[in-house]
Amino acid sequence: MSLMSGPRGVIAIWLAFFVAVSATLWLFSSILLPFILGAAIAYLLDPVVDRCEDLGLGRSLATTLVLIVATLAAFAVTGLLLPVVVDQAQSFADTAPDRIRRILAWLDQIRQLLTERFGWELGSSAQDLLPVLSGEIGVWALTTLQNLFRSGAAIINVTGLLLVTPLVAWYLLRDWDELVARIDALLPRRNLAAARARFAEIDQVLAGFVRGQSTSCALLAGFYALALGLIGIPNGVLIGLFAGLISFVPYVGTILGLLLSVGLAALEFGAAWQTVVAGIVFAAGQLVDDYVLRPRLVGERLGLHPVGTIFALFAGGALLGFVGILVAVPAAAVIAVLLRSALAWYRESGFYRET
Repeated sequence: MSLMSGPRGVIAIWLAFFVAVSATLWLFSSILLPFILGAAIAYLLDPVVDRCEDLGLGRSLATTLVLIVATLAAFAVTGLLLPVVVDQAQSFADTAPDRIRRILAWLDQIRQLLTERFGWELGSSAQDLLPVLSGEIGVWALTTLQNLFRSGAAIINVTGLLLVTPLVAWYLLRDWDELVARIDALLPRRNLAAARARFAEIDQVLAGFVRGQSTSCALLAGFYALALGLIGIPNGVLIGLFAGLISFVPYVGTILGLLLSVGLAALEFGAAWQTVVAGIVFAAGQLVDDYVLRPRLVGERLGLHPVGTIFALFAGGALLGFVGILVAVPAAAVIAVLLRSALAWYRESGFYRET
């Protein structure tokens, strides 16, 4: 028997649950970031704590040790990367006006060539656009930053992030098995097997995204940053980290990283081997992601079409800002699981089978 079969009350319960969750996210989106991050950390590390329990450690001690090790590892990675990222970000900002001028000069050459060859009149010099572009870019950057900080006020509350997030993670991680047991006790006994099957499928989906996709993004970010840094691409480490960390959006990280790295390499070196190798790096990264990392770490468990993933991110960002971006894909994946269950119930119903 499917979870969605039986009384209409079952469907009503699911609808009420989603309404309650959506209302909570909308009402408290400005303060939810530490709690969402804490829950994600707890979910990510729960298998490690379970393994420590199997070795004979108590749950509280295992939770404390695992969080300490994870925190030290995070600080170590941040300490190694932050100076490089800050330096390259500053360098990128300092060299941006000169690079824009060079691009506009190149566009001017193309304009003149087309005018001489075909007699096309394409307007004034592209260099005249520099003040306009600079102003537009400045306004866009300022507006983007204002929207980011306004929509995710908790992101600038460093004290809250540093203090609340570890506490939330510790308590949730310590009590994870008990919380799961309490939820299981609330499931309707009539549909217990089907309910557990749906929650097991949801767990697989979330594990594929939170654990598998996070690992995949981290590996790609390390590969891109190291490869671009070694071949001398300007701001290569910054571009590689950025491209890898946003690669949970299908192909977006690869395309943006490819355009930025190849474009900067062409500006710096011209038609040299660095430009070609930069393209090869991202082609290789995408192949590894498609045929090695994603099948092994994520598999097909997410169950979302790439267009659905991109739509979920835009919708989450539009509704809840930064918090919405964080929860968009996991929420969409869970909804996809329930929709598949509803479609299976519909195909088994008498209404569908009647001719």
